[in-house]
Amino acid sequence: LHTLNKLLQFENEQNHLIFEPCNISESIHKILAINNHIIANQKINIEVNIPEDLTANAIPAYLDSIFHNLITNAIKYGTNPESKKISIRGQNAEDTGKAEVYIQDFGDGIDQ
Repeated sequence: LHTLNKLLQFENEQNHLIFEPCNISESIHKILAINNHIIANQKINIEVNIPEDLTANAIPAYLDSIFHNLITNAIKYGTNPESKKISIRGQNAEDTGKAEVYIQDFGDGIDQ
C-alpha cells in the first residue's frame, strides 16, 4: 500500500492529477455493476459490507481501476464450482482513521 501511495503521489506530481475524497461504496458498486453479467452468469455470491460514508482521498479513476482489478481477479482466480463467494468489506482503521477495504475470496487461488 505504501508503494502504491508513492506511485500515485509521483504520478500526481508529474501529471497534475487531483486527489479528491472518493466514496468507496459507490466505487465498489460501480465496478460490480460493470461486471454484473459475469457475476450473474457464474452465479457468484458477493457480500458487500461497506459503510455508505466511507471515503478515501484518491484519484477517482485510479481507485476504480484498483477495485476493478481486485474484484475481477477474485472472480477469475478465487472462485470455482465448489466456492462461489466473495466478501467485500470496508471500515475506518481504528488507529489511523484511514479507510481499509478487504476483498476476500474463498477459492483455490492462482496455481503457482
